[in-house]
Amino acid sequence: MGQYWMLVNIDKRQSTGSEGKLGEFLTDSSPGTVAESLLCRLLPCLLRPEAEALTKDILKHVKSPLESGLGRLAIAVELLDLIFSSIDNIRDATCLCISNKTLFAIGYKHILRIAEGDQIRWEGDRIICLGDYAEDLPEGMLSSEEVNLLRLEGQELDDSDPEDTVLRLYDIAAENFDCISGRWSSHSYDSREWRMAGIDRKLYCQLSRPYYVYHDRWVLCNLSKLQYVRADTVAEIVGDALRLGDVLLSQICWSTDPSCAIPYKGKLHRGAWAGDRFIVTTMDKIEGSLRENGTWTDVTKDVMKQVTEIWRSVYGPEWPEQTED
Repeated sequence: MGQYWMLVNIDKRQSTGSEGKLGEFLTDSSPGTVAESLLCRLLPCLLRPEAEALTKDILKHVKSPLESGLGRLAIAVELLDLIFSSIDNIRDATCLCISNKTLFAIGYKHILRIAEGDQIRWEGDRIICLGDYAEDLPEGMLSSEEVNLLRLEGQELDDSDPEDTVLRLYDIAAENFDCISGRWSSHSYDSREWRMAGIDRKLYCQLSRPYYVYHDRWVLCNLSKLQYVRADTVAEIVGDALRLGDVLLSQICWSTDPSCAIPYKGKLHRGAWAGDRFIVTTMDKIEGSLRENGTWTDVTKDVMKQVTEIWRSVYGPEWPEQTED
């Protein structure tokens, strides 16, 4: 059958469910890949340009709550802000936002707050791409308390062997962790959207759906090891053939068994970054506030040497060059 793999977020107790064999998705360059979804969980959340432009226009014409036709909501701005602060659902906050210009002006910043704190965001969390043959875990990834808890959960699985002392995190995550498969790649159905007028529906979609931008200024940071990979250097090496999500995914694979359904002969199944914590930021942050964490090391070229070897084992020694027919 071969070994199957899933992404697991240790801190949020989330998994993507089985993504299939590693060779089926690791080097896949089509839209909506596992690597793309992983990267989007780390990229800083932004307000869509069209929504940002509209926000600026609305702010020019905002009236006070008493003059804005809010009826029973014609209360102090501070109280309206508290109302928005108590909302943790981005769709609910958006509905309130688009109902009135004054509410929009007060509430739009809360849209970003909610988006940045969404449970599908993984920045700063321990992430691992785990094979179902894994019989060990990266050293130090789990605390002793977490190990004990997971062992208890493992013993309660229906097909568990009471004599088995191996901590099988793949099985535990598959059964007990929150499965978020599909939540990222497709926007789930929302009946409110289809009851809205055209302009309201457009604005609702612009505000309530995540928006992320990929550019060469981004830097993938391993917070656990104080190492980083620069998107601009990745582009210098392989052009637009790979992005930071591909790089990250190739470094966090973990299993005891080397079967990966990929011709690469190296230890892809013992990822150097498996179970570490990550963010995507800029060099300004690394050279600024993140310096408090310690001394950072640029490992882009070292990491890309391995990544290039992995992709060339699949696509040939000329990759990423386009060969003539």
